[in-house]
Amino acid sequence: MTNATPRQRPQTILYVAASDDAARDGAAALQRVSSGPERAVRPTTSVDRVESWAANVDCVVFAETPTTPDGAHLLEVADACGQTPLVLFTESGYGATAARSTDGIDGYVRRDTDDAVSHLADEITWLCYGSGSETADTSTHSTGETADTSTHSTGETADTSTSTHSTGETADTSTHSTGETADTSTHSTGETDDTVANDDALLAGTADLLTCRDRDRLLESLVSLTADWLAGERCWISTVNFGELVPQATASGVDADAIESMPTNGPIGATLRAGESYVVSDVTDDAAIEPPVADARSLCSVPIDDLGVLVVASETPERFESGNSDASDAGERADTATATATATATDETDTTPTTVDRLESLCEIATAVLERNRAEARLAAERDRLETARDEVASERDRLAEEQTVIGEAAEQLAAERDRFRAAFAAAPLPALRYELEAGPETDGDAEAVITDVNAAFETTFGDNREALRGRSVQEYTIPSGLSERATALTTALHAGERRVLECRRETVVGVREFEVTVVPPDSNSETRQATDENTPASAQTGVLYYVDRSEQSETERELTATRRRLDAIATMLEDEVQTPLNVARGYLELVEKTGDAEHFEVIDDAHLQLTDHVESLYDLAASDDVLAETEPVAIHDVARRAWITVDTGTAALNTESTLVLEADRTRLRELFELVIRLVLADSRMVDRAGNRPTPAARVTVGATDDGFYVARDGSSATSAGDDSVSEARGEGKVDSSVADETAAAANADAQSESVSAPTPQSAETEPQLAASAETDAETADDLEGARERIEQIADAHGWDVGIAADNERSAFAFRGIDSVEL
Repeated sequence: MTNATPRQRPQTILYVAASDDAARDGAAALQRVSSGPERAVRPTTSVDRVESWAANVDCVVFAETPTTPDGAHLLEVADACGQTPLVLFTESGYGATAARSTDGIDGYVRRDTDDAVSHLADEITWLCYGSGSETADTSTHSTGETADTSTHSTGETADTSTSTHSTGETADTSTHSTGETADTSTHSTGETDDTVANDDALLAGTADLLTCRDRDRLLESLVSLTADWLAGERCWISTVNFGELVPQATASGVDADAIESMPTNGPIGATLRAGESYVVSDVTDDAAIEPPVADARSLCSVPIDDLGVLVVASETPERFESGNSDASDAGERADTATATATATATDETDTTPTTVDRLESLCEIATAVLERNRAEARLAAERDRLETARDEVASERDRLAEEQTVIGEAAEQLAAERDRFRAAFAAAPLPALRYELEAGPETDGDAEAVITDVNAAFETTFGDNREALRGRSVQEYTIPSGLSERATALTTALHAGERRVLECRRETVVGVREFEVTVVPPDSNSETRQATDENTPASAQTGVLYYVDRSEQSETERELTATRRRLDAIATMLEDEVQTPLNVARGYLELVEKTGDAEHFEVIDDAHLQLTDHVESLYDLAASDDVLAETEPVAIHDVARRAWITVDTGTAALNTESTLVLEADRTRLRELFELVIRLVLADSRMVDRAGNRPTPAARVTVGATDDGFYVARDGSSATSAGDDSVSEARGEGKVDSSVADETAAAANADAQSESVSAPTPQSAETEPQLAASAETDAETADDLEGARERIEQIADAHGWDVGIAADNERSAFAFRGIDSVEL
């Protein structure tokens, strides 16, 4: 007979560990194992939870080592498991021998081996379903038994036929049969009443089975119902424990200790593996069967799902054959056999269920109840999992909401900080511009600094419009043309990671002023990074550049320096030149007192005259600004660049060819270069206004000679000019200052005369403009003359010779008598 129990149904497993994380991770790892049946693994850490869930799950896994503090509650978990199999998933410190000797442990797997979780899944499957390796043997054995049974039945049929159809006994047989029929009818009436009563009790017991929610209670109810229905027969339920079938639940009056365990690879174990009932007609005729109880002659085992088997042992041979019903005595069996033969003779089919059929029906009901309970347990576990997941999602939602609140508050703070910075930037009293470093097309190149905003003080100071400045390059706007070194220094400062301070002179609405420029790059100013506009690219970095006007301070410093130098010079002269005549006069006065010689008064008078001259010199010195009380090594290319940015140079370019270092007063030397640059560029503009051909952009060159330096202006045709005054000024010939002055004056006079006598017709409207131009030229000539005088004064103060030469396209200043300084 075949049981309808499904093979390898989904498993419900309880995974027990000491901590929530260990239980959750272990359960997840076990559920991920792909081999074997589907499984639902529920993690837990509570013994109380094990006790409430154990009856509705297939297996419990204890994943701690009993010899450790975390595994000390193994016995409590084993007691809580009840009849549910318990597998110990432990370290090797707790061996298999110790596990088998511990009550309540049904399986053992080492946790410290390769593929330990897979081994654990196999152990659970084996406990729930059996090995499955003996199915073929069981089938063969069953087939053999079937053949023997068929043969036995056939022999009985033959004997019956022979007995029934014996020659010469027909009448007696008929008479005997008639009498037996009457007896059988009478007996059947009484038996029918007993059968109806048994069926009612069986139905009532089945209803009780359906209400069982606990597995142990279900097994006990099933074995009790079977024992009551098969009065006088011994029955029990066996489950797998360490490879053997051992009694799990026994009927009343059956001693579990008296029942021998049966191997799972034997015929009874094949019942569990194959899912089919197994009947032993007579254990004395089957050497493969060891009687589990004394006096057992026939056995019947029916599988209960994959949990275990229901075993019924009878002292009567062939108690569970297909022709036997629920009656227990031999006479009833003989009557039943006669009735069966009669029904066969009349071609009527007997549909009365046999004992095995009813046992299988009860076990199927128990299997359905177990599956229902497991399904409920899985649903409860899934519900708990979903509730846990819901709680985790709610917790994550709350956390994200808190983070969103924090981010929102931080964004509000950043916005407030940005607004505060913008307001402070706009209201700052110092001229300031804000710039961004925008990455160019080449990733390896330096980012370009672009002006993004200027404050009101910047617009007021320099007279530039904010909208016109936005998007312009900081280097191009800040550094005048011709000063590439200054542009390089500014570019380095803009990209540096620290503040840099530079000096410059710039044209403002009130004239040229000296400024101290502070560059605050992005890396050193977190506020500027926070204050960027909303539409600013993420890659842009913002810095600030602000100006501090140092014109008055610089002028004061220069005046104080000049005053200090004059005082130092006066003190030196008082000590070196005034003190000597005084000492002479005092000495001769003492000599006159001693000798009375009047001739000594002449010496005293000469000393007084010298004192008078020295006092006048001291007076002139105190009123002069040309005293060089202190000098220092100065590089002419550096001073020339500093002077260049203070002069209106227009489109001219500066070229410094020399690295000459000389001993000079830095302030006076820079003033000298300013005046020289004005003169050489003013000459070219005067020539242009005089009506000559247009003069291209000039190039001013500062270079060194053998004994000094020169400043020269060259036009596009300078190399083709016939006048050699420029080459002479560069050191190829001695040029006297008076001759150079005459040359420059002649050039200016010629220019003015050409301007006056030009034959171009003039209207009445242009005459006032020409007169104004003539007056401007006259004033310019006076200024240039004063500039030349000042240049000569500074050169004389240093002890240098100066030569000046000029023509229509070129002009040059040469300074001689200068010794270079080796640093």
